[in-house]
Amino acid sequence: MTTPQRRNILVLSTTSTGGKTTVALGLLKLFANAGRKVAFFKPVDQRQSFPSDRKADRDKLISASVIDELSSIRPPRSLTMAETQDYFGSGRGDYFAEKIAEIYQEIPDEVDLVVVEGMQYDDTASALAFEVNTRLAHTLTAEVILVVDMHKRTASAIPDTEAFIASYAEEGIQVAGIILNKAPTDDEGRPVVPQLVQEALDSHQIELFGVVPFVQKISAPRLRDLIEPLDATVVRGEELLMRRVLRPMVLAMHPENALEHLQTGDLIITPGDRSDILMLAHLVEQAVDLPNLAGVVLTVDYPPHESIMHLIDSQTEGELPILLVATDTYDTSRLIQSKRVYIEEDDWEKIRWTVELIEENLDRKALLDSLDIPPPDVVSPAIFRFTLMQRAKEAQKRIVLPEGAEPRTLQAAAIILERGIAELVLIGDRGEIQEEARRVNARIEEAEIIDPNDSPLMDDFVHELVELRKHKGMTEETARDWLQDNVYFGTMMLHRGMVDGLVSGAIHTTANTIRPAFQIIKTKTGVDLVSSVFFMLMADRVWVFGDCAIVPDPTAEQLAQIAVQAYHTSHAFGINPKVAMISYSTGSSGEGAEVEKVRQATELARQLLPDAPIDGPLQFDAAAIPDVAAKKAPDSPVAGQANVFIFPDLNTGNTTYKAVQRSGDYLSVGPVLQGLKRPVNDLSRGALVDDIVYTIAVTAVQAAQEQEALE
Repeated sequence: MTTPQRRNILVLSTTSTGGKTTVALGLLKLFANAGRKVAFFKPVDQRQSFPSDRKADRDKLISASVIDELSSIRPPRSLTMAETQDYFGSGRGDYFAEKIAEIYQEIPDEVDLVVVEGMQYDDTASALAFEVNTRLAHTLTAEVILVVDMHKRTASAIPDTEAFIASYAEEGIQVAGIILNKAPTDDEGRPVVPQLVQEALDSHQIELFGVVPFVQKISAPRLRDLIEPLDATVVRGEELLMRRVLRPMVLAMHPENALEHLQTGDLIITPGDRSDILMLAHLVEQAVDLPNLAGVVLTVDYPPHESIMHLIDSQTEGELPILLVATDTYDTSRLIQSKRVYIEEDDWEKIRWTVELIEENLDRKALLDSLDIPPPDVVSPAIFRFTLMQRAKEAQKRIVLPEGAEPRTLQAAAIILERGIAELVLIGDRGEIQEEARRVNARIEEAEIIDPNDSPLMDDFVHELVELRKHKGMTEETARDWLQDNVYFGTMMLHRGMVDGLVSGAIHTTANTIRPAFQIIKTKTGVDLVSSVFFMLMADRVWVFGDCAIVPDPTAEQLAQIAVQAYHTSHAFGINPKVAMISYSTGSSGEGAEVEKVRQATELARQLLPDAPIDGPLQFDAAAIPDVAAKKAPDSPVAGQANVFIFPDLNTGNTTYKAVQRSGDYLSVGPVLQGLKRPVNDLSRGALVDDIVYTIAVTAVQAAQEQEALE
């Protein structure tokens, strides 16, 4: 499992017209030109949200054309809107995040920067977009760059942006910087930042990464782009439909008065029976010193009279494009004005204009300086879960579940089997297991079911258990009695190598789960302590808590061993460990037997791992929160950035993990046991189905690691 060191930049917009797609492409170009190995990622394809405006065609350019010019890395696939809506509509946001993490792995390892296009806000999906973008930011541990549309909305842009920033801040997501798009310009066409906007940026201490001016030609559609929204018929000029419409111009005045109002790029809109305006347009088309028009739209379904067209053809050369529509002049003008302008798949001219304009107006130094800040050294929960499940799936280990008839265990087993994560053995009464599986709708046909009371293994296990424990006075009668306990039976299967790992504890105490392992499996060579850790899957990172389940009151020597074990466990699961030895005092600020124990344990752990970042005693806030660390432990290599927390005793550890888990509604995986020869993992009796799923996966990965160590 590899901790991602690349930087991910999530591009979001406060409105549906912000231009985040083109800004994302401009960023891609800037970073590529700066020598970065850059990739583009569009997690959600929103094409079906815009069925009438050629959005489907527009998105093709992202994956098929521009990216090829800007990056040698092909973008990974996207989820559809239907898939995305299904995830969130059924309350499976975590699974959406896992799927995104899975797709993200398609990006080659050599990429050091990924520009991620977030989901677009619109009238139909604003709440969903917020949920999706929040998940993306946390899943990819991405920095957010916000695109603010400034075109004709200087006043509204400020409250919209402030509301956006505040709503994401509540989810623990900070905006790294803002790009103002389609900003007003001065007399020389240079973009300007309105004073109100600058004051708002200063008040929030948000960096301005660029100001892109509004350029009319980039917002201008081509004639061909208007055919569908106007339901227009092309009367003539089929080969000239690539002309760009800079301004729709309604003409109902006399030609001599209309002439002085015409400009280059005008699309004349006039009733179809105004032959005089149509003739004027063709004469203007021929004049060298008059504006170059985009074309003519004839309204109210009045086609030009044949005699007029014959006269025009006899007096002029070339063709001016003419469209015919059924709507009246007012409605036609309104439709053109309201049309959203997207980059169409074949509009290469606009594509290049836009990307170049944006790149030219980004603050290159500010962006590249920002990139030089080391990325947060964290693994997001979604990437942790996905990578964990992927490694377990690759390992294909055989895991035994002694609590075979327990409802949550059966539901978790069904998920594991459906996703091909591991092979499973369920222990218990066959009829009871099958009946309970039907009741909770868990498909477990692929699992092996073993009933100890009806198994040919029982006599063999009894004899072997007597041999293993004869120095303790074990008798055949006692051994048979022990093996009536499914956990003992499953542990014997693990001892014999018939399975690769064991998970229990949903209805058994921790002691019931680990006692058989202590008696039969025993500890690794050179290890005299079994401890545990929990993987705490927070909103945007994974923390490791230990020991929260096994050792009630460790000595300083045992606490040091727990820290060393937790360090190795964290590293094995893709977390770059920074170990904080937790106490009620930081550094030398307090005294007492408990503080002294933690101080001694820290020194011992440092001796055992001289190159590892380990520090203590640290209070929890000093270990976890940078601002507190700066005051309480400014010279600590761990304070403020710890991700492995070693608690001084079981009372503190168990209380803290449950408080964090339940108050924040976070997923915890574990307790993951450390120090045994073979992987045995305990569950909390309050475990959720997902807790069990991921604990099974952890057990499978541990089994694979044990096998690799022996090879």
